[in-house]
Amino acid sequence: MFVRYIRWRHSRGYGVHSPFAFHIVQEVLSNPYDFYGFHDIDAVLEKERKPRHLRRKTRLLLRLANLMRPGAVFLSPKLPTVYGVALLAAVPHARFLSKNKNAEDADLIVTSDDYATTAFLHSAVSAHGKTIVLINQPRASVQMLLDDFKEGLVLYDRHDILAFPRPDMNRITYPILL
Repeated sequence: MFVRYIRWRHSRGYGVHSPFAFHIVQEVLSNPYDFYGFHDIDAVLEKERKPRHLRRKTRLLLRLANLMRPGAVFLSPKLPTVYGVALLAAVPHARFLSKNKNAEDADLIVTSDDYATTAFLHSAVSAHGKTIVLINQPRASVQMLLDDFKEGLVLYDRHDILAFPRPDMNRITYPILL
């Protein structure tokens, strides 16, 4: 119960002392305003009869991509198409990559548990200047990634991680509700 309370606090910015982390929380996690791509996300979820819990994650991804403005995006082909719709709405000019060997060229990496290998995840977390979104990771993978992460910001839930490796930033981790 206490951990859930801490996650709730951090996901609203309380107790977040890094200005960069606070900016991410305010603009991506707790932004109450509708974005232009939300209608597209809802339409795809309804058309493909996808579970409604994807709505929160895809909207979060749209807001993140809108804030970070990546030039190239690696998107796991195993993820539902609604993730691609969210990214395309946020950054229509970006190059979209879908092969592991091209992921190192991406500014934003979005992948899931059944696509990313341990070696791939380790190299992604070690790459500076990238934004990494890991969806539906097993708890053991989440803990391994938290242990491997050396510098930058990590926002994590039980199965999801937002990582921002930055060489000029001390390692900061916050448990939040994603």
